[in-house]
Amino acid sequence: MDKIYVVYWSQSGNTQAMAEAVGAGITEAGKEAVVVDVSSASLDDLRSAKAFALGCPAMGAEVLEEGEMEPFVCDVEGFAAGKTIALFGSYGWGDGQWMRDWVDRMNAAGANVLNGEGVMCHETPDDAGLTECSNLGKQLAAVQKVTAKEITETSTNGTKTTAVKISWKKVSGAAYYKVFRTMSAYANYNDQTDTYKGPQGTYYYISKESSSDENNSYSGYKEYKGQNATIVGTSAVDRARLKTGVTYYYYVCAYSHDGERISEGYTKPASVCYKATPSIKKITAKKGKTVVSINKVSGAKKYVIYRSTKKSSGYKQIGTTTKTTYTDKTTKKDKIYYYKVVAVGKNALKADFESAKSKAVKVKAK
Repeated sequence: MDKIYVVYWSQSGNTQAMAEAVGAGITEAGKEAVVVDVSSASLDDLRSAKAFALGCPAMGAEVLEEGEMEPFVCDVEGFAAGKTIALFGSYGWGDGQWMRDWVDRMNAAGANVLNGEGVMCHETPDDAGLTECSNLGKQLAAVQKVTAKEITETSTNGTKTTAVKISWKKVSGAAYYKVFRTMSAYANYNDQTDTYKGPQGTYYYISKESSSDENNSYSGYKEYKGQNATIVGTSAVDRARLKTGVTYYYYVCAYSHDGERISEGYTKPASVCYKATPSIKKITAKKGKTVVSINKVSGAKKYVIYRSTKKSSGYKQIGTTTKTTYTDKTTKKDKIYYYKVVAVGKNALKADFESAKSKAVKVKAK
């Protein structure tokens, strides 16, 4: 059973009660919750986890507890990039600024803060507050049930194409799965079934053959007794003619041998912004300046440049460029810097898009 860690610091017991409720939600969702005081927590456990929860009350002038939790969070910032983190805590005064600051810190470190905000309870958490914490745990347990990533495939004649590989975890009792693709991010979470209502709006089954498109002439997976759209494994590749710069959301639903859904809804969707994530071609350090060269992204109108002195956290925007090069004249000799790039523009549907950050590239300034 997958473990999900809930690390907390508590003085009065209020945040501890919240942590235990988060843990209960994780357990109800079928995962193993490890609820632990920060004094006994292992950074290595969190470093290897895809998702975890952190809890701390507001202390002093609305800050994290400074003796144990603050140093622990500083260490977490060093490897938070790409992880999903749930934040929670209690407070007795102020308006929650400590939590907003905490969320900002985790976002700056590259983490995905669950729901975009932390769960706060005033003083002793009431039933509604504990329910909210339990739901937070259930949502955290649903993270990474489905993943989607771009892959490059090469045909027999050497032609390269970009497809999307969707992977998910095996569901007990499932005979087969169906995977749906949509361009809508809208999905209602059901805390009773730990599922999502969706997909909303227009959706399609994923396409097995590269010649198929988003239309009614479906040519896809038929792995379970020849039935349309059925997949018996825990991964599949979408080879439809997707549109550059468009974000697609993938839902997975499990079915039993009699064709009934295993659950009342869908797993949390995964998403990918198709062929729009930029990459840094090279970085050249010259006397007094550093030149960042960017691989062109179709439809991009500009590129936003981010820089940090740490690989996994602390990135700040330092400028933008409409070209595929950017010159940074603010570096200091012999200092190590890391750069990331975001592409902004119009996708193939003429809608605005903003990509995820590129992978970091390191350089020593001259």
